[in-house]
Amino acid sequence: MAYDAWTEGYLKAKQSKANKFDPNISIRFERVGNWIVSAKVLGGYKTVICIYHKKTLMEHYKTEQITESQKAFNNAFQRVIDLAKKWN
Repeated sequence: MAYDAWTEGYLKAKQSKANKFDPNISIRFERVGNWIVSAKVLGGYKTVICIYHKKTLMEHYKTEQITESQKAFNNAFQRVIDLAKKWN
């Protein structure tokens, strides 16, 4: 069988805890159909908002935000929720 770098990378990502949803480190999360939208703080004003699959808890989308206000964060979080709704 030939070496398949894509499959190897996928399997390593699947096993990594860094790519899975963890409610203990989320500052905010919301379930949207088959998806979970979650936000984590990376440091200071920098946050990351991800979409995870509800059953596998694997990350399928990630966007980094630099938000200096609660309103800006809420708007960014809502945009990702709207995207997750389109995926259902």
